Amino acid sequence: LGRCTALEREALAPLLEPINQQSDLPEMVFPSGPFRAWTTDDAARAVGTLRGVSFERGAGLYRAAACMSCHQMNGLGSNVGPDLSSVGRTYAPADLVRAIIEPSASVSDQYAVSVVTLRDADPVSGIITGADEQHITVAPYFGSSASPTRIPRERIRSIEPSPTSAMPAGL
Repeated sequence: LGRCTALEREALAPLLEPINQQSDLPEMVFPSGPFRAWTTDDAARAVGTLRGVSFERGAGLYRAAACMSCHQMNGLGSNVGPDLSSVGRTYAPADLVRAIIEPSASVSDQYAVSVVTLRDADPVSGIITGADEQHITVAPYFGSSASPTRIPRERIRSIEPSPTSAMPAGL
């Protein structure tokens, strides 16, 4: 911003304001029982019978289940995982249920975690955020306190996609 004109700084000001202000967040709605380990088929049948679905309740559950730690919905949340703003118009309810209960069943290349096996150390897992001829950069799973790791290519034995989604199963 130091090189921007006053007019450019004024135009960029809304982008620099903090997001996710507490007043912008939906009220948390915690799930109510009976609690059980849902199968994809059972949950898909239950979702198929829903009447009077409430966007506000869904938004509150989205916040309470910490979905917004990785996903955005209508501009609120993080962009580590897919944006959920239009999933209800894009995917069938059964597909959404499966993505929640079994997130590793189908992982988009855009959000895939890689396992980088090193010649001289333990493997590093995360999302490859940068690469050039000499190095790759691997960002850890969201929520990790670790910093991105820059790895010289000569230290790398292999890079393989992880079969496991970064999203926890069974939410």
